[in-house]
Amino acid sequence: MRADVKKNLEREVSYRLEQRTAAEVFSALDKVLTFPVPAAVVEEERRAMAQQYAQAMRSRGLEAPKDIPDSMFQEPAVKKARVGLFISEVVQREKLTATDEQITARAQSIAASYENPAEVVQYLTTDRQSRVNVAMQVQEENVTNWLLGQATTEEVPVEFDKVMKGEF
Repeated sequence: MRADVKKNLEREVSYRLEQRTAAEVFSALDKVLTFPVPAAVVEEERRAMAQQYAQAMRSRGLEAPKDIPDSMFQEPAVKKARVGLFISEVVQREKLTATDEQITARAQSIAASYENPAEVVQYLTTDRQSRVNVAMQVQEENVTNWLLGQATTEEVPVEFDKVMKGEF
């Protein structure tokens, strides 16, 4: 049992560090990208953000506002659209699309903490939406690793407690 707990903690720490690294990479990327974004792309992203916001309100049992001001999501929509366009170009140019092997490996990693990992892997790799979600995670990791390879980076040690609390 001790070995299982250790494996699960290691997996959790790894996941949190990956998520934090990706967030920092994409935040830094957002700060350096300056190209103009087509208005239609921004509008599509703004609408999607407004819908997600309304859905989140409803899922919490709150009434979503009927008229959400366009300005509420304008700036985040521009940023997300700009980063998204850049990432799409990098994925195509550098061939960073998730491979079947990477998708299976990620599914195995996710499934490792479940009682019946083989069943979970089967589901994650054959259910269409689940496979797309896993592929997007892998693609994000591929892009993050590619961007880190292009940048000057510095490894900083972080205490276990801070990682688990998200205080790093």
